Amino acid sequence: MLHELLQVWFGWVRDGGYLGIIVLIRAYWRWKHPAPPLPPGTPSWIVNASRLSHGLLYALLVFMPIVGFIASNFTKYGVTYFGLFKIGPFLGENKTLYDLFQGFHQAAATVLVAVVVIHIAAALKHLLIDRDGVFYRMLPGGRS
Repeated sequence: MLHELLQVWFGWVRDGGYLGIIVLIRAYWRWKHPAPPLPPGTPSWIVNASRLSHGLLYALLVFMPIVGFIASNFTKYGVTYFGLFKIGPFLGENKTLYDLFQGFHQAAATVLVAVVVIHIAAALKHLLIDRDGVFYRMLPGGRS
């Protein structure tokens, strides 16, 4: 049972290339539709932290699928998308390079989780402490 669950999970992780495409579309949309500024009087360190965290979120969400794809191409398996078709491997099997890129992938995942937790904490701060309307801007159809 556990083996089957791990195979399903690993299959979804390998399909992360789709998530990379979705993230690129979302990043393009955000570039064309910038977020409204934070409320007047917001300390500059919060404005800078907000910019940094958003940039880091997008960068990690683009970086992770790329290095995961590269890592997978240093195995004998390549990448299979939802069991429909296979890409690669384009590169020869190389455990050293696989471990290197897989390490980048795992490190990025760890940092991404930390940034998401901080992002959620900041959103809750805006909702429960600041009560400045920033939280509601994050919701679909949110007011600016």
